[in-house]
Amino acid sequence: MKIEKLIFLDFDGVVITQRTKFLRFDPVCMKLLQKIVDETNAFIVISSSWKIGNTFRAIHAMFDGWGMFDRVIGMTPNHAGEWVRGEEIDEWLKNPKLASNKLEMALESFIILDDDKDMEPHMNRLIQTAWDDGLSEKDVERAIKMLTSS
Repeated sequence: MKIEKLIFLDFDGVVITQRTKFLRFDPVCMKLLQKIVDETNAFIVISSSWKIGNTFRAIHAMFDGWGMFDRVIGMTPNHAGEWVRGEEIDEWLKNPKLASNKLEMALESFIILDDDKDMEPHMNRLIQTAWDDGLSEKDVERAIKMLTSS
């Protein structure tokens, strides 16, 4: 299967919000994320700090029941002490670590969904969400547009 579109996904402030006391996925935000995935056929790479201390298998399992389990394909590297997420994303793009050898990179477009802004050198791909409310309809519209217009 070819991967043409990617979403680098943070959790807190994107799909885990104040509505869920930052403890679990927010159903409203997960439905919005599902809309992006459905309309763009995008795959998901986890860039969230939730990857620290968790295996890919554990993070991947969190998506079971949300309709996107097969769309989560990897996690960005973690650089202890140098928490610059954009550089971790850049490193992953240069050397993709795919969870399955049945996947092939043919990347056309990607976005970063995050409530933070430490995304250099990819600031132009960032859709910055509101920390307390997470992903919004407006963010979804922008994400779909960015992913579908190369």
